[in-house]
Amino acid sequence: MLVLLSIWFGPAPLLSLLSLLRWLAQRIVRCLGFGIKGVIKGSWAAFYQSTRLAGHIPVGSVFAWLQSFGASTF
Repeated sequence: MLVLLSIWFGPAPLLSLLSLLRWLAQRIVRCLGFGIKGVIKGSWAAFYQSTRLAGHIPVGSVFAWLQSFGASTF
């Protein structure tokens, strides 16, 4: 369906939809506590990092990816 829309209207609707989905996902990640400057004090991410990971973030882990995604800007 999206491919047909892209063919009919050009790439603009598809790119707009993808941008909206990325924006929404980033807001959800930030609500979990992954902010622009790192993990937000008192958030779920801070709690998880201190209790489950003992402050150590494994390279390539989901937590590391969420940190990176939360810190990225549009």
